[in-house]
Amino acid sequence: MKKRATSFFVICLMLVLLPILVACGGNANALSANNLKGAWRIQGTTTAVTINVLANQDGVLSGTFSGGLTGAWSVEDDNMTTSIDGIRAVFSPNASSNPNPTTAQLDVTVTRLQQMLDARGYVGATVTRQELRDIKIEMLGTDTATSFFDAIGTPVQLSMNMVGADDHEVIHFTNDDIQSVGYTQQTPTQHGTVLNFTTAGGDKFLQLINTVGIDKTIEIWAGDRNNPHNLISSPVVTEISPNMKESITIPSATRDIAQELRTRIEGGLLEVILQPDEIYLISITLDSGVLSNKGRTLSLSGPTTSITLVRPA
Repeated sequence: MKKRATSFFVICLMLVLLPILVACGGNANALSANNLKGAWRIQGTTTAVTINVLANQDGVLSGTFSGGLTGAWSVEDDNMTTSIDGIRAVFSPNASSNPNPTTAQLDVTVTRLQQMLDARGYVGATVTRQELRDIKIEMLGTDTATSFFDAIGTPVQLSMNMVGADDHEVIHFTNDDIQSVGYTQQTPTQHGTVLNFTTAGGDKFLQLINTVGIDKTIEIWAGDRNNPHNLISSPVVTEISPNMKESITIPSATRDIAQELRTRIEGGLLEVILQPDEIYLISITLDSGVLSNKGRTLSLSGPTTSITLVRPA
């Protein structure tokens, strides 16, 4: 009798708790309109994304992305399928610089390009070898990607000299001399491209300014010195310090100009100098969407790429 009463009590308790468990459990993470729509951020970046819900009928949700991503999505039977706009570019070795690079040189170039894209926060960017000599880049989000590809396809070599120097007095900087190239915003209206020297590059630069001397001008060139438009800066040496061996900043009028110069210099420092063969828009399909943490994280994945959106804090 006691056993039957206990069983009856447990059944009654479960009937009471079941609606509560359902309300607090899986439904909180379902791919519903309320959980999907609104503001998101691409994980690991500051890129804002908005999920718009356009239809919610017959058990099927559908809508679009806007902001840092563009594309369309739909949810049926709690499975999310997305078609996110992207861009693909195919590059080949520059015929005039290194038409027949080695496998090792191509692999180093792929790694460096991936680092460049990651440093700029490009979403879902992947760099791979294609066929024997080509390099393919794919990424999600296309608002600023084409300018990056254009700059990679027009690389420059950096050189410096004192005013009036002969050709043999010009100092050329290679990938052995520059460790990395960055961007900085010093004030709301002052932007710059930062050159971080290796030990060898720092020694070269310090030797140059010691030769030029205080209150003298040096010329910084991005490309052929016969073209006056390639003179990107003419700073006056106001001091000579060992700290100058570490880095210098080349000022620019706008962020876009500074970033373009950064990319063109980096393109000229690649192990394999590249030229663009194809640049075109694509649509990347991600065939699953999983909400977790009560709708605060949305993981989208496909056969070759994935992306995670998080709710802003």
